[in-house]
This record gives sequence, C-alpha cells and structure tokens, in this order.
Amino acid sequence: ATPDLSVDLGTNGDAINWYDASTAGTLLGTGTTYSSGETAVGTYTYYAEAIETVSGCTSNRIPVTLTINSMPVVDTSMDIDQCGPYTLPVLSADNFYYTAPNGSGTNL
Repeated sequence: ATPDLSVDLGTNGDAINWYDASTAGTLLGTGTTYSSGETAVGTYTYYAEAIETVSGCTSNRIPVTLTINSMPVVDTSMDIDQCGPYTLPVLSADNFYYTAPNGSGTNL
C-alpha cells in the first residue's frame, strides 16, 4: 500500500495544494491528503500550501516529510528439545532470543 500524507487545513483557507518544491515547482495534487505513489525506501519531502479560493491568497508552504523504512528481517527457527549443551544459531541484526515464548521474558 502507498502511504498518504495529510495536513489539517484549520482556519487557513479553503483548499490545499501539494508541490514538489518550497517555491515555484510542480503542482502535484489538491486536497487535505496526497498520495505520492512512492514505495521505495527513502525520505521524501513535499510542500503543502493553504489557498483561500475566493481571493486566491495562499499561505507559505510547509514541508511534509514521508519516510519509508525497510522491512525488518525476522529470523525463524524451529522448536528444539535438547538434553545436553546446545549453541543457539546467530541471529540477524535487531533479532533477539528470549527466555519465554512470543518475545516475552528476558532478552538473552
């Protein structure tokens, strides 16, 4: 799914315009929400301005940042019954062993 960006219009106008630059730039969309279509990992900045449609007056543009993080790697392992010594396999970064099921208990 593609994340949506949103801003609260408040009392600053009648509509929102979304741009790719803080001044000038390309109009990307209108409305209080904007879907950039971005799905790649990265940080993207868009700019929203309020517009008063009767007078045509606009606010200063505010930056709205979208950050897409990579999916975490989750290691899977099988249940092991062992009567003697056993060495646990090395896990990927940010994965841990716990003393109780489902990530509860003490982190080893």
